[in-house]
Amino acid sequence: MAWQSSSLAGAKDVVILGSTVAGLTSAIEIARAGSSVTVLDTSHSTRFGLGLVTVGQGSTLREIELHRGAAAVTTYVDWTRRAADWLRLTLPGHGVTISDHDAYELCVDGHLAFHLVQEKRLLRLADEQVDIVDDAPLPLTVRPALYLPDQSTLDSWTHRTALTEIATSLGVTIVRDVELGRFLRRHEWEVPYRVGDHQYSVTAAEVIDTIGVSPWGELVLDLATVVHPIVEAEGDCDQILTFVDTPAALVYGSRGFTVVIGQAVSEVRERPAAADLVGWVTSQLKRQVTKVRARYAEVTADRVPVVGAIPLLRGAWVARGFGLYETTSATAAGLQLAEAIISGGPQPWAPLRVPTGPLAAWRRWAGRDMDPMTDVPNVLARRGLI
Repeated sequence: MAWQSSSLAGAKDVVILGSTVAGLTSAIEIARAGSSVTVLDTSHSTRFGLGLVTVGQGSTLREIELHRGAAAVTTYVDWTRRAADWLRLTLPGHGVTISDHDAYELCVDGHLAFHLVQEKRLLRLADEQVDIVDDAPLPLTVRPALYLPDQSTLDSWTHRTALTEIATSLGVTIVRDVELGRFLRRHEWEVPYRVGDHQYSVTAAEVIDTIGVSPWGELVLDLATVVHPIVEAEGDCDQILTFVDTPAALVYGSRGFTVVIGQAVSEVRERPAAADLVGWVTSQLKRQVTKVRARYAEVTADRVPVVGAIPLLRGAWVARGFGLYETTSATAAGLQLAEAIISGGPQPWAPLRVPTGPLAAWRRWAGRDMDPMTDVPNVLARRGLI
């Protein structure tokens, strides 16, 4: 939709779509470099991170290797190191507590519980200090076997608040609850938007999309949103298990209760999937359910976020698909985009492309050098067996 603006919001160097982890991080670094920045958010409170500060990524690194190559893994790990350092340097002075954990505690979110052999290999390839303390992961019972240094968590809400405060102190304009119109490009981008009954327009040389408002005409990023239903039940569970043919993807115990994370489903399947998971916990685990919730995640076709310049569109950038990834990854994306825009640095680790053709299909089906003992659920899923 092309709008006629009743008033102008002015000209900026950079417009960022979405007050996300990546969006606000980019805004801060670009503003520190002396550029003027406006952040436009289509909701009052964008979903914000998972609060994990770690380079341990479970199957993430494996997917990056399969779809982007081994060099992309090394670049990714290097940037996540930088992101962790940036978070530790930037946030504590703004009221954010970063709590250290060991690998066992972080394993409960699934990032360290899967693909242990492959993850160890890829992290060591990227010169990350890592040890595997149990070299015999079973196909259906995966122990928290990776030892990784400097693993931490932070509260997502205080993280968001701190980034917002830092950005505004640097002169970044943040506008929430906007309705975006169709973007136009002449010598610069013109971004029309509405807030309530008022229409505005802002022009900028660069636009970064971190929320997927699809202002780019026919460009399709091929992203989908999935839901992981989560059930909390009474009684502790002393093992971490993965399940192939049940509604549960991960079960773990913590501080006297059991948490069950369900298999990923489409948004329209959220309610029946949650009901199936509750029934499974009640009948199979014999536990009384105390809480049911859901985690939404944006995923790309190849499960690797897209970060970088949009081909053939000068001044258009994207950082999308971080719903299944933790705080460090999105921070790294924001830092990468800021550096690329400010200094014309190299493109980020995962350029905007989705592999196609028979080789990509084969790798998605079986995986290169796949060790089936560490990836049973995904191998079966890729082969259409579950």
